[in-house]
Amino acid sequence: MDNRALVALANAFASESRDTILQTLAETILQITKSDSSGVSLLTTDDGGKRFYWPAVAGMWKPHAGGGTPRNFGPCGDVLDHNRALLFRHFERRYPYLPVEPPATECLLVPYYIGDKAVGTIWAIMHSDRHKFDAEVERLMNFLGQFASLAYKTLTTISHPKLQLEPREQAEPALSKRTNGSET
Repeated sequence: MDNRALVALANAFASESRDTILQTLAETILQITKSDSSGVSLLTTDDGGKRFYWPAVAGMWKPHAGGGTPRNFGPCGDVLDHNRALLFRHFERRYPYLPVEPPATECLLVPYYIGDKAVGTIWAIMHSDRHKFDAEVERLMNFLGQFASLAYKTLTTISHPKLQLEPREQAEPALSKRTNGSET
């Protein structure tokens, strides 16, 4: 695996910008898998997870960033239903109602977790027969999904106390004043 790609991903986590993290993840997948397109599909939260949206896309499908599909509409939903990586060849044959150009010759999708909860998928796509995904690429994708999940969880844990710091700083002088006043 290209260590530079992992360093770039780790640096994105240091930025604390969710969009930067997800886009760097998509670009890292593209680079490491040598695919034509890659991305992240996340379940929506405002409707109880009934849709996937694509917050980060790299490669030939980049113009589709921000798009999405209903949860039960395509390969991402099947991946979460099976809770494992799935490889699709010409998924437009299975999902003819998914008109995305250029068509996918091969698509490898892996569940993406935040903590213990599957919240979406990461994916790599080939638009030609120049390269086939194999067990090694699947292993790399699973690793990237785990790495990104752990790093994202760590970022959330680290930033959570930052959100509590200001109220705590405001409460400390009042508490100190009360404590000092009761001792006299």
